[in-house]
Amino acid sequence: MASGDVIQINGNAHSHASVTIFIGDDPTPYTGVKSINYTHKLEPGEFRGTSAQITRRTLGEYSASGDIEMRLDEAQSLITDMGDGWMNIPLNITISRVEPNLDTLIDELIGVRFTESGTNSSEGKDATVRKFTMHIIVIKENGVLPLPNMVVPDLSAV
Repeated sequence: MASGDVIQINGNAHSHASVTIFIGDDPTPYTGVKSINYTHKLEPGEFRGTSAQITRRTLGEYSASGDIEMRLDEAQSLITDMGDGWMNIPLNITISRVEPNLDTLIDELIGVRFTESGTNSSEGKDATVRKFTMHIIVIKENGVLPLPNMVVPDLSAV
């Protein structure tokens, strides 16, 4: 249920500081994550026939992607732990958001493969970071799948 226009003077809101991120089977949270972004979409197919307007549509194709930016040493540790072929190893990423007096929100990025890696280093006060582009099989938003009857891969068998 939406909270509407209620102003909560002493209320809390989820922020990046509320986030705990777990990558793969590592039980230790990754604290050097500068940003994590993910999106998924469903693109329905369209049928017009001899009509100018859409007369039917298909379920379409689901896809998900994202990126994660990490402190360089933590990113390198992840790559080292994954070993040779790390870009071809699927893993899950769990993002947990916890704030007092708010519901805990947990998103799961399932079947993630890193498809691109780049390092950003420039003059100034900011720490060097590495950014990974992610190919994702499915995103569960707070335990909810985006489509009914989706097959969720079991990575323990990989």
